[in-house]
Amino acid sequence: MKKKVIIAVVAILAFVLFFPVPFQSYDDGGTREFKALTYKIVKWNRIQSEDLCYNSTRFYFFPKNLKSVDELWKEIDSEPENSPANSDETAAEIYSPVSFNGCCSLKIPQNWVSSEVEADEQMLYSKEMTFKPVGSEGYMSIQYYPDNLFGVCGTGLECKDITLDSGAKASVGYYDGSADWAFITLSEQREYVFVNNGLTGGEALTGLEIAKSVSFSDSFGLSMSFVPNGNRGGKLVFRQSSAMGTPRGELYTGTEYSLEAFYCGEWISYQEYMQKAFLYDYLQPDFVWTMQAYLIPVDDELVMNIEFTNTYGELEPGRYRICKSVSDSIGTGNSVKKTYYAEFTI
Repeated sequence: MKKKVIIAVVAILAFVLFFPVPFQSYDDGGTREFKALTYKIVKWNRIQSEDLCYNSTRFYFFPKNLKSVDELWKEIDSEPENSPANSDETAAEIYSPVSFNGCCSLKIPQNWVSSEVEADEQMLYSKEMTFKPVGSEGYMSIQYYPDNLFGVCGTGLECKDITLDSGAKASVGYYDGSADWAFITLSEQREYVFVNNGLTGGEALTGLEIAKSVSFSDSFGLSMSFVPNGNRGGKLVFRQSSAMGTPRGELYTGTEYSLEAFYCGEWISYQEYMQKAFLYDYLQPDFVWTMQAYLIPVDDELVMNIEFTNTYGELEPGRYRICKSVSDSIGTGNSVKKTYYAEFTI
């Protein structure tokens, strides 16, 4: 009996002395503190600036385990590699490039890991790559939807526009007032979507920076923009740069285009937008497009005048984008076609 009591006492003492338990979370980006009697663990997730977040897990033994988190941070902050003066150099050193789906590039910190996973056949996306901090339960992913079928629930949703490092636009979705993003949709490559699965605080902010680093190669070397002139039309501009990509043949586009609107976190057709946003029983007419073809010159631009009054009519207030196809003529009867998107607001 005495032996069992002694074993139980030893087990309890060992648990109290050496087993850390959650002690406190801090509103500095998500730092968490775990304590045992003989040491403590601090899982640092501290925002240093808008573009820099310190992520590390450190063990502190006596007497440092008696210091507060603020005191321990002063010691870390005084280390040369964490000095603000070296923040740009440090950020450049700790980020590594990864590629996805053959045309997509991103940069992730060295204390994050990436993994390309096989999508379930029941999912609407066909490819997925996950990113997560080492030791974290949460992760984020980029998913490829070949049929552009990504959709979200609009209840409690707030969307904020951001600019990617490449200069392209994106929309970040937040739910129910949360400071942590839920998903990110891209304005141009709408078949790619970022999804947050449990990242919070500083980890979520770092994940947002990873998403902002995304860039795409374009074999056509082409970009498209639209400058509206009120709600009746505007100028559509194609710019070709051989530095970005070289087409195999000549680039052509026609007069045909379609119009989409952003509503409740997703891009929908103009007809759906009128029905859902304005409760208007809008029936899209059967458009008749002329057979004209326009050449997009290499290292130059093509400007086209678009008149909505000839197609969709005067647009209601909203966030829109024009969808337009471009063909690379690679021989008699052969061509490669791509769709480009240009976003604008009325």
